[in-house]
Amino acid sequence: MKQIKKAALALITAATLALSPVAIPIVPAVSYATAATVKLNTTKATVYTGKTVALKITGTSSKVSWTSSSPKIASVSGKGVVTGIKAGSATITATVNKKKYTCKITVKNKVSRLSSNISAITLNQESYVTITLKNSTKEDTVLYTIADNGIVSCRWGEWAEKEDNLKLYLLPKKKGSTTITVKTKTGTDKATIKVTVGTDARSVAPETSKIAEKCSPSVVQITTDIGLGTGFFIEKGVIATNYHVIKDATSIAVALNNGKEYKIDTILGYDEDLDLALLSLPGVGTPLTISKFAPKTGDTAYAIGSPLGLGNTFSKGIISNASRISDNVEYIQTDTALSSGNSGGPLLNIYGEVIGINTMQYSEGQNLNFALNITQVYSISTLEPIPVSSSNNNENTDTDYSKITIKEDTAKSGNISTAQDVPAGYYITGSVDPSANPGVNPTGLDSYRITLDKYSRISVLAATATSYSSDLSGLHLSIADSNNKPILYEYTDDDDDGFLNVFADLPAGTYYIQVSAVEGKVYAPLPYFIYYNVY
Repeated sequence: MKQIKKAALALITAATLALSPVAIPIVPAVSYATAATVKLNTTKATVYTGKTVALKITGTSSKVSWTSSSPKIASVSGKGVVTGIKAGSATITATVNKKKYTCKITVKNKVSRLSSNISAITLNQESYVTITLKNSTKEDTVLYTIADNGIVSCRWGEWAEKEDNLKLYLLPKKKGSTTITVKTKTGTDKATIKVTVGTDARSVAPETSKIAEKCSPSVVQITTDIGLGTGFFIEKGVIATNYHVIKDATSIAVALNNGKEYKIDTILGYDEDLDLALLSLPGVGTPLTISKFAPKTGDTAYAIGSPLGLGNTFSKGIISNASRISDNVEYIQTDTALSSGNSGGPLLNIYGEVIGINTMQYSEGQNLNFALNITQVYSISTLEPIPVSSSNNNENTDTDYSKITIKEDTAKSGNISTAQDVPAGYYITGSVDPSANPGVNPTGLDSYRITLDKYSRISVLAATATSYSSDLSGLHLSIADSNNKPILYEYTDDDDDGFLNVFADLPAGTYYIQVSAVEGKVYAPLPYFIYYNVY
């Protein structure tokens, strides 16, 4: 049989294998290994001075030699450990079996999270430095140490929420130099400030015109619903002024000397006893420099403000007395010309630095003007800002004066036919403005209607709502009958009580309380308040 079916062959083969053992040769497996890739663990790296980074060659057991193109910038050990020496760039080369592998190293100076805006300061009155801690959290603690606390002492300012900055106030004690070190609690970040307590060594001052040119853009005119004054930027977005300028105001606006006007929504903080307030105007303004040196009697001084509403007025004088203390408040006495409207403006030294905040004048003497020493603004807390609309709320008083106060409606006060009615026991706030309609109402006359239903004794008191007692001489108070004919008046403060007073017994009828400016004496809005009652 020449042929056999595949199936039969399979059966024969199976039977043969079952009956006779067969030796089957084992052929060893052949392994085809892939050569390992030799490489450097990184081709570029950044290291800070004094710190290290480890480089490593993988994929070989052969000997590796290491070299640096710039050992003075980055050195490398025989095991591939790179050390940053100074800022710059270097190339680290690893050589294996004559093949080279490179890594570019960038060396940077270590940047501390903690820094100071200055590294050295000379002063002889309270000043401050600004400390910045980047990416600060509520868990962060910052400490300071003073090499010689007999020369200067320190206190922390407020660390505002959502900010990385806080002020470190410096209070000089005696002449000399010392170093303040500021650091985090862990000590990993620190900054040093050299402090010198000494006299001002500057000799050449700028020309007066240069000071006016440089400083005027930082001064603003403040207008409220009850008066006007001046302010200036002490930080970007922060305006300093007198508290009395904004007291009881329900709206505040500021005008820069470039003509731009802004509404103020927030009062950052104030101190009524110091007569200081800080207003918020975020992102706006170039701050004036606050002097680090105490003023001296006889020094030249400059004032910028809005006397009687005349904005951007620059005046010059001297410091009559560098420090007068009254009720624990420090004032600088000056003969620099100040008038109503200057309140809250800066008093500057010959270098154009702020030494005071113009506050008041005594009309009984000549050139008796006073400014608050600027260092007192450092005590104003800004941790609890308030809206302007709520700044005149006084929780400690039993009387809500807003409910018994009538605010002037300027559309009605200029004519008796539209005059507002005033009940007994009410206050009136407004301002006479001769400039509003000089052709028709040259004295800015305002009228308010009162009605007596029987024979009565009335009392009317009027005063100017400014800090300058001399302003009262620019105001007239009178009572007119139903025909608009004056029947009673008070033009001068005869009893020196700070008010214009009218007391009278009048029959039943309609009358008008009228206030006006002395013609030719008042050129801008003059705020006033009036109190009317029946006895």
